[in-house]
Amino acid sequence: MDEIRILMVIPYLPNEKNVATIFAKNILHSIEKKIKTKLIWILQTPSQNFENIFPNVEIKPIQNFSDACDIMDKEKPDVVITESSFSLSSYPFILAAKTKKIPIVSYYHYGHDFNITSFDSFNSGFLSKLKRFFSKSKDDCGYNPFSRGVFYLYKYFFYLKTLKSSSVGFSNFFSDVVESLWINSFGTIDKKFDVRLITDKICLPNDNWIEHLEKFGIPKTTLVVTGSPIFDNYNLSKIKPQNFKQKNTIKILLVTASHVSHGFVSEKEYYENLFKIIFEIQKNPNFSLDIKIHPTSENIQSYSKILKEFNSSIQIFQQENLSDVLNTYDVAISFGIWTGAHLDILVSGTPLIMMTVFDNPEEIAVLKYNCAYRCDFVSDLEKIINNLSVNPIPINNIRSFLHLVSNPFDGKASERFAEIIISTIKN
Repeated sequence: MDEIRILMVIPYLPNEKNVATIFAKNILHSIEKKIKTKLIWILQTPSQNFENIFPNVEIKPIQNFSDACDIMDKEKPDVVITESSFSLSSYPFILAAKTKKIPIVSYYHYGHDFNITSFDSFNSGFLSKLKRFFSKSKDDCGYNPFSRGVFYLYKYFFYLKTLKSSSVGFSNFFSDVVESLWINSFGTIDKKFDVRLITDKICLPNDNWIEHLEKFGIPKTTLVVTGSPIFDNYNLSKIKPQNFKQKNTIKILLVTASHVSHGFVSEKEYYENLFKIIFEIQKNPNFSLDIKIHPTSENIQSYSKILKEFNSSIQIFQQENLSDVLNTYDVAISFGIWTGAHLDILVSGTPLIMMTVFDNPEEIAVLKYNCAYRCDFVSDLEKIINNLSVNPIPINNIRSFLHLVSNPFDGKASERFAEIIISTIKN
């Protein structure tokens, strides 16, 4: 092999920093060390406008193709890499690659025992996705109304055409249509384990997936533990103890989550609670506050406009790396079930206070595994901050938690994943 062509479907623009783009870049970097590589990045976003900043990547909007089989025919990949999932960005491409007899390497991002699932009841799942369906998409120029819903329908019909091109039998076609509509609309059917997701190799973040997958008919020969490539930029051995030192001025960084853009809460509810948090912190003259917002799914102009009401010098970070920003702060406050920002905070050794105003405390990962301080009422914030030095979070709690996320956690998962890809193509 002089060069290999890898196909991945990524529902984000190339300049965005998130799990999918970090994963793709880390994998590409590791494979390029071993063999000349071309990554075919199928862009699954409403917008077809993007800037390709990567020399060995071909970025092509999904709208250029009629279905996933059409993509396989035109792009002729040597291997397809996809998440092991029934999502509309995964399963149609697994189905098409099998039809065209193209090798597939699938993966899970997180360990099985690490629960990051929220809104899994019928009512909450339906309402959350309904809000998103009728919301505006930041990926569609001008934030056009209903663009999320329109694009969801586009992806669903793309999937239907893939089923037809794959010559799925009538009974299977009908059941797949109904099941996929249900899963991708409500998310209430557990389909993590299904023989239709068998691929040439399934790369696992740790070994606690193996027993569960085997029980549901996944052959052990297809399973391989690589660790999770999205965490290769972290070094577990460099985690610092969470030693909080009382100071005359305590610098606090509020790290937000994209609850509004994901439809989890209304904009009104979100900002009402955000105001409460800011007011409570500013009541204490010994506290100073800055904010780090989501790098892609939040609007810094909206925050700047709103914060003018406080007539304060609150600094807003967005494109800066959170790990760099954290170095100058004593405490971090956040919310959400789980985000990559929480990992940055834990690894930095900065004490983390999790607000439960938006979420079920039992579903907040870092609280579930005792890696952060819980705050149920905004009025308790001052007391919690002042008592941080009395009850530090044990460093072993954080290490154990990270092993649930991915193990090995040694910065070499991408290298192991690359070796699996190359060997799968050769075989």
